[in-house]
Amino acid sequence: MAKVSGAALVAAVLLVTACDAPRARDTAGPAAPPAPAPPATPAASSAASSCAGGRVSVGPTRRRTVILALAPAVTITSPKGGKLDPGSLRDVRQYRAQVVAQKPVPQDKVYRAFVQRWDDPAAMPALGEVAPVNHSPGDSAVVNRPGRYVQYEGVQAVEAAFSYTCGKATVRGTASSWIGPISGVLGCDSTDRPPDVASYKDVIAACRE
Repeated sequence: MAKVSGAALVAAVLLVTACDAPRARDTAGPAAPPAPAPPATPAASSAASSCAGGRVSVGPTRRRTVILALAPAVTITSPKGGKLDPGSLRDVRQYRAQVVAQKPVPQDKVYRAFVQRWDDPAAMPALGEVAPVNHSPGDSAVVNRPGRYVQYEGVQAVEAAFSYTCGKATVRGTASSWIGPISGVLGCDSTDRPPDVASYKDVIAACRE
């Protein structure tokens, strides 16, 4: 975890992302979605779930921050600041590389099509892998002034809607993965907040505990 110093900390959030995280290819022009399918009969649904030759269409990729672990708020009283203990991080949720759909689909095939959006698909997490959380980073976060702080870790999640068409049946769902860890410190006394407040709601709530 990166060391935090200077007035920038009070501004609120320090994000450290993996330098070698895969980069998305241009997704500004998503593949045209298939025409809406008529209501599927049980037979058509069964065919869609077992048809290995179906067509996968992946929509635009979205990125968002997912908080996986955070520490209780700590009050630093020293005028010179102090060090935050990374060992106090506790898990708040898991995030998994997965394919979720309305009905059964060949998940491996859909996930492969999804990760092809990135420069190095082989570097992406495997389907079913759970994002790790480092509860004991080598470097503790350091703040240089008194205040109340919450330390957190998470991932930069990537998600995209997809459709899988087999014969006359189309199944829709969402593919999810991540491209790198994040970590940081929120200054509870700061009036600034992360631009994506919804993603940091657990961190902000910890300031009030």
